[in-house]
Amino acid sequence: MSEQENQRSEQYKRVRDNFEELPFEEKASFLLEAVFATVTRGIERAGKVVSEELETVFKQAQEAAERAARKASDESDGESSEKASENGAADPEPHDEGKGEGDSAEGATEGDENKEG
Repeated sequence: MSEQENQRSEQYKRVRDNFEELPFEEKASFLLEAVFATVTRGIERAGKVVSEELETVFKQAQEAAERAARKASDESDGESSEKASENGAADPEPHDEGKGEGDSAEGATEGDENKEG
């Protein structure tokens, strides 16, 4: 055995011998305290690991959501640009250049007056 194992074994033997000398009630109390302390440490360690893993998962989910939002935004911008260029080529509302509804009738009237006079 290694020196470390011998030290542990010696320490273990001392604790065990001291434990044997305790009255029954103290033995029971010692064992319960040891069990609860060990379980508590185990739960704390497990909780820490779970917390770290959840944090990693949430960060990854947030990054994925941000990427998806950027992609959707980029696609939306691309579609808007395509529609704008399509609408620019074929103007959906033709504009009369300076002529109103009454302009053509007045123009004919003015032309008729000029011919007569």
